[in-house]
Amino acid sequence: MRSSTETLIKAMRIVSAGNDGVVSAATAEAAQRLEEQQARIKRLEEALKSIREYWNLDDNERAMSDACWHAINTASEALESKEAKP
Repeated sequence: MRSSTETLIKAMRIVSAGNDGVVSAATAEAAQRLEEQQARIKRLEEALKSIREYWNLDDNERAMSDACWHAINTASEALESKEAKP
């Protein structure tokens, strides 16, 4: 199933294929930025899911400490992958 964002991106790509150079270029750039934001949101959602799934919810110091370090490392990796993308 296609999301409304994916549908919007596809529509923007169709509009950007038009004859008006300025409008086409601006629409293509907006579609590209929207795709990048969608990819960033997906990476961050995946990081949050990983953090949520990692901790076994055991209430002991070791489990909570491990979960905190996992959250820190996962967040750092997600942010680094964002920075690696232009």
